Amino acid sequence: MRYAQRGGYTPAEQRRERLRLRAAGRFARGDAIGEIAHGLRVTEGSVRRWYRA
Repeated sequence: MRYAQRGGYTPAEQRRERLRLRAAGRFARGDAIGEIAHGLRVTEGSVRRWYRA
């Protein structure tokens, strides 16, 4: 991830990181990729990428 000049995440990066963390919690519960994508209002491709990472 890229940092802004002053360091830390930009507001958009913060929102994406929060989504990734919420997805991680749902992975741990055993939710399906489709359910996670629908619940977080993101694409299944994004959820799969987060899962692989």
